[in-house]
Amino acid sequence: MHARFGGGKSEKYRQRQLVGFLSYKVHLTETCGEEDAVHLIVQTEITPATEQDVEETMPLLDDLQARDLVPEVRLVDSGYVSGDVLAKHAALGIELVGPLKQEGGWQHETGYGVSAFQVDWQQQQVRCPQGHLSQHWCPGRHNRGEEVIRVSFSAVTCQACPVKARCTRREKHKGRILTLSPQPIHEARERRRAEQSTSAFQQRYGLRAGIEGTISEGLRCHGMRRARYRGQPKTQLQAKAIAAAINLVRIRQMLQRTQLGLSPRPKRPLSPFARLRLR
Repeated sequence: MHARFGGGKSEKYRQRQLVGFLSYKVHLTETCGEEDAVHLIVQTEITPATEQDVEETMPLLDDLQARDLVPEVRLVDSGYVSGDVLAKHAALGIELVGPLKQEGGWQHETGYGVSAFQVDWQQQQVRCPQGHLSQHWCPGRHNRGEEVIRVSFSAVTCQACPVKARCTRREKHKGRILTLSPQPIHEARERRRAEQSTSAFQQRYGLRAGIEGTISEGLRCHGMRRARYRGQPKTQLQAKAIAAAINLVRIRQMLQRTQLGLSPRPKRPLSPFARLRLR
């Protein structure tokens, strides 16, 4: 089974005198098998709007596992993807398809970002683009608690390097320092950044666009943007009721079309841009 996510926001409810508001996000999971098959919403979860989407990727998968709805492939928005969740999905035998945000830091623009360095995990050494080996390899933890590896290069080597200005801005008595994730996370991140620019990946990821239509249907036709009740539990119930209504409409349409000898799901109409190209 394929699954895809989309994030839509429920409307904020206003408190007295408009002094503040609360808002939520709704996370949807929808089947997306054959193009002409009916697509149904199988998961609807409400979370506070302040929570990052990537924090919900694994809890949402845990819920699917508890209901025996584990997909072989998950098509997700970039907000749900990180090196950590890519590695966890690979360990579970589930393919997570979604673009990963590009590497940060000014060195990425100059060609001396982390991806430009060659990591030897067995020898616990890193080779820089100029061919110099690292001096120290120190496993530790980030200030947020996750495991990291801090790799440092010799200050003497870095200061004498002709491309130092493109690699590090550290003081004269210090060398370049890299912060690496554990090997499975680092390699999963590098693989995804390499493949997400290919046409094959982009064509496959294009299937996720269907969830945008579902979000639009929920917002425009069923009032999913506006929370009718106060409190997350009641808003959760509202979102699930809307998802059930969308499913019922689709199942009814499928039965009617099947009786008429038509495909279960009507073909998606061409976009205005596609119609313009045909002209």
